[in-house]
Amino acid sequence: MISTTMRPFLLCGLVLACAGCGGGYKKPLGTVTGQVTCDGKPVKSGYIKFSPVVPEGANSKDSMFPGKTAESKITKKGTYELSTYALRDGAVVGKHTARLFPSDSDVEKGITIPCEGATMEVTVEGGSNTIDLNFGMES
Repeated sequence: MISTTMRPFLLCGLVLACAGCGGGYKKPLGTVTGQVTCDGKPVKSGYIKFSPVVPEGANSKDSMFPGKTAESKITKKGTYELSTYALRDGAVVGKHTARLFPSDSDVEKGITIPCEGATMEVTVEGGSNTIDLNFGMES
């Protein structure tokens, strides 16, 4: 049985331990902008998502979780600017799988976007990145 004099210390330790849980660690980002095209023509709706790739041979907790997915709505001009933790803050530095998705309104209206679901591998560097994505019908 735990003595009454130890209970406040144990409770305090438990609160402090739980306060550390919550993933407050944010990985380094690089800003990312670019143009999205399908067979050379601008994609004028939908979303682009950059999902960090787990490095080969990953075995530590840090490398098993390579970071949060970044995303952006594609503008009517076919451009995008990625956000991860805050608006237009970029994507986690490293390798990613870029994937093209329809927007909810596209799905509700039964609209399919060119090259929907296509993917490609890209690399985000620290600093500013311009990554133009040309998806082909064979992607």
